Amino acid sequence: MELEQLEALVLTADPQQRQAALAQLIPGTEDYYHYSCLEHLHRGELEACEPLLRAWVERHGETARVQLIRDRRAVLAFGSDERSSREHIRRRLDLRFDHQREIDTAPHELPSRLDQALIGREPFRRDAFAHHHNLDGFRDRALPWLAETTLNLPRLRALLERLSRPDVPGVVALILRELDDRQSGGFGKLAIHGLLTKDQLDALAAARPALATHPRFVEVYLERLLPGPDVDLDGDLDARAAHLAALEAYVEPLPPTFNSLKAHVLYHRLELGRRQGRHDRDLLRRYLALPRNAAHVDGEFRRHHHDRLANIQQNFAPFTGLPPVGNDEALVRDALGLLFADAGVDDYREFRDILDDDYLRRVFAEAKILAGVGDRERWYSLLDDPGAYAALEERVDIEFCPDNPQILRGDDDEPVRLRAHVKNVSVLVLKVFEIDTLAYFQAHGRVPGTDIDLDGLVANDERTIEYAEPALHRVRREFVIEQPQKPGTYVVELIGAGRSSRALLRKGCLRMVERQTVAGHALRVLDEHGRAAPDATVFFAGRELGADEHGEVRIPYAGSGSRSQLLLRRGAVASVLPFNHRAEHPTLHAGFFVAREQLIAG
Repeated sequence: MELEQLEALVLTADPQQRQAALAQLIPGTEDYYHYSCLEHLHRGELEACEPLLRAWVERHGETARVQLIRDRRAVLAFGSDERSSREHIRRRLDLRFDHQREIDTAPHELPSRLDQALIGREPFRRDAFAHHHNLDGFRDRALPWLAETTLNLPRLRALLERLSRPDVPGVVALILRELDDRQSGGFGKLAIHGLLTKDQLDALAAARPALATHPRFVEVYLERLLPGPDVDLDGDLDARAAHLAALEAYVEPLPPTFNSLKAHVLYHRLELGRRQGRHDRDLLRRYLALPRNAAHVDGEFRRHHHDRLANIQQNFAPFTGLPPVGNDEALVRDALGLLFADAGVDDYREFRDILDDDYLRRVFAEAKILAGVGDRERWYSLLDDPGAYAALEERVDIEFCPDNPQILRGDDDEPVRLRAHVKNVSVLVLKVFEIDTLAYFQAHGRVPGTDIDLDGLVANDERTIEYAEPALHRVRREFVIEQPQKPGTYVVELIGAGRSSRALLRKGCLRMVERQTVAGHALRVLDEHGRAAPDATVFFAGRELGADEHGEVRIPYAGSGSRSQLLLRRGAVASVLPFNHRAEHPTLHAGFFVAREQLIAG
């Protein structure tokens, strides 16, 4: 229909003009029937619509516009033909009016006690089993007592699939029974396998010794050896040593297929010994005896053990809490160098069967030359490389030792002692800078590191030290730092012969424990001794937040989750920690119930 025709039908109040507009419609079209019926309805000529509707349906069928006209006619006819209009509306909306109160007028002798034969646990169990082949008829809170009943294998598997906690009576026996089935997916297929406690895993391994070497079983067992979240494996070296001792005791009996895991654990034990200033010759030998695909490993040794090579790139961090090894050459060279620097060690044949001979010869000769022990001519000839000798003589070393402290107690007033290896340096400059951690965090959004730009900063302490040792001697020096007597962050820089080296010291530290509440994150700040620090503040998203009357700092949830950092500060002590800012997803679940007895007819 043209717009002018539609306006003439809708906007005009003159019946003659509407008739003229209708006359322009093509008879037999749906527009013709629709607007003709509409005109009759507007005039109150309800019966006049019937012939038009019949012709309309015969030509075009029961269209939506036909239903629209019928509905309008039924509503308009409600005053004159209420019964027909009611029936039309009921049919169109599929309404029912048969709801009524249930009134039992017949007298009954009702029991005063419930029949346990009908509502007890056993009748419910039989009814659920009669209707389901699995455990669909039970809720999760029924699983513990179901575990104490005799279930067929499909229902047993369904039970184990739904368990979310290991403290279920007889769960070990249930798992063993499921694993014995030919259709079992094996250990690790069910989520409950990864939730078992260490004692339960020991019981499984005792009953099925083959499980002890199952890869997934080993992973779960390693997770159970992890210390709690309140243990700092990086900062607490005693806790790290205890954890590594437990790991080594577990992985040592494993077969060679777990050589990658063994190398991972032994490497971190060696690295910990280096940080503690201890060197274990037997431990080094056991680590090097594990075949690895590295250039410094003897080629024949690698070929002979090609089927059991350890992959030191493999990441076991989710199970051990320790980073992957990556490249172990620096640690191996350092450990061998310390061993060979001993005047009592006269050769390197102890390692010739597992390490490359040329590599060993060079490390041995360099260690003897740098230590200044033994027959120099012998070591020079053993090196057998004038270019390498010249480079070794010209090399400048200023390296802080790995056993230096990194985090100091805030209440310790003793001077700090730092150790460094120094070679070919006649004049050494020592500088100590105090860093404003809060200002640096606000400017850069991260914790200060040894790469901090010190240009323009005035050192809090500076001294010059002169040495007279030969250029080929590498000497371990100790420096007493008097400056860090108050808590804070300090950078110690050594400069000499065109080289520099830095160490970052943190005196005092803060950490936090977090819990999630309805309103957001609740953070409780702790000092280095694990005591609550209610006077500490938290800097997050450009704001400083203090603790409430409960000693907790509140951070609302975000619109979208993100990983960021926050800074904890208490006086001069400041620590930057990672923070997982979670998103809020509110939901509402509601149900409505109306008792049939409350329904009243009419």
